[in-house]
Amino acid sequence: MGIGYRPELAGDLLSTPDVVDFVEVMAESCLASGPAHREAVAVSRAWPTALHGVKLSLGSAEGLDGKRVRSLAALASQLGAHVVSEHLSFTRAGPAAHGVEIGHLTALPRTSAAVETLAHNARTVKAALPVPFLVENVAWTFRWPEDELTEEQFITAVVRNSGCGLLLDVGNLRANARNEGRDPFRVLEGYPLDAVAMVHVAGSVAEHGFVLDTHAHPVASETLSLLQHLFGLIGPRPVLLERDHDFPPFSDLAAELNTIRQLVEAAPARPVVPSSVVTELHGGGAPDLAARQREIASALTSVVAPADHAGLDAAELTRARAILFRKRLDEALPLLPNLSALGMPVRDLGMVTLTRMARARRAVALADAFALAGVCRTHGPLAAAAERDLLALRARFAGPDADGTFRPRRMPFIGTLPGAALWAVKGPGAQSRVYTMEKP
Repeated sequence: MGIGYRPELAGDLLSTPDVVDFVEVMAESCLASGPAHREAVAVSRAWPTALHGVKLSLGSAEGLDGKRVRSLAALASQLGAHVVSEHLSFTRAGPAAHGVEIGHLTALPRTSAAVETLAHNARTVKAALPVPFLVENVAWTFRWPEDELTEEQFITAVVRNSGCGLLLDVGNLRANARNEGRDPFRVLEGYPLDAVAMVHVAGSVAEHGFVLDTHAHPVASETLSLLQHLFGLIGPRPVLLERDHDFPPFSDLAAELNTIRQLVEAAPARPVVPSSVVTELHGGGAPDLAARQREIASALTSVVAPADHAGLDAAELTRARAILFRKRLDEALPLLPNLSALGMPVRDLGMVTLTRMARARRAVALADAFALAGVCRTHGPLAAAAERDLLALRARFAGPDADGTFRPRRMPFIGTLPGAALWAVKGPGAQSRVYTMEKP
């Protein structure tokens, strides 16, 4: 029984280490931050560790980022990770150096062309890693009109053609099935269950009848029933609870972990029987996947949605865009602790602000945080908190550069904002602490 390691859970996990048997760390956090990397190394010494990625973009038709693959392999070795996993999705359209970053795990069309792309890229990553590589099913926010296969046929084809094990996200499977009007238990039975090496569960919420995988709510009872059904078919597997936002008291998470542990321990032993399901692939006839990914990525991230909706259902595209803007806000707000503490007024203004801003090419959360703090500074009730957050950002980061992005400030900083009643001081080094003080 495991949990996704997050800094918000560190103290409770260290004080009650036996509540989990293993932890999962996020590859992108380790690769982007020296302190996060050092923390992950320490965590890997305390618990068996799984390494999980979210931005490798396995489904990118124009190829993987070779540098990211090599960094992932090196990180797996440094952490002594037992397994590495990534999602069957794309987060980038176009070449790695200058493609369009979507900022979210975006499902691919269920086509032969997408199967071939995913399988090829997964085999490349698998060959580069020192440990087993698992691929994970994802939840969709819009449907592709090009779909040729059911979800279970699609996942089976990718797993068989890549030779990778499956990290089965039961919550994602449930969300997709319910949103398609299908029975999740029957969908589960069509998956390549003999390939399941690990399981994810997470919370969700229904908005206007659409089930959203949030990682910010308790695990739904139906998800737990699906987990129990899975164990009845294949026997117990390692299960990991994911929680990324809105952390409850740790006792609540410990209770969820205990419920899941009881399901694992009660599961009957089952022999692994290879599935007899065969998915026929029919090459050719599909639109060029790379060009289509670029079109969809632009439709998802542009300030104004395309008039033709990029061939997607208009309501589904609107929903997907809203989810992306909300995700941008969720990633920017942790950089603004004083504003975040003010709650809904800041969130409401943040959504208005971000929907009018093009997505930055790099360091999106940082660029969004600067923009949001600047806007909040002009709103009276929010101004004081915004000034504190904006000054702390200025002390820690330099920019914007020509492309509108920011970078860590490595030199010392002493400064204030025009009209602000605060000073900020930071020593040398990107990780130096920032001190603020009132002007005399």
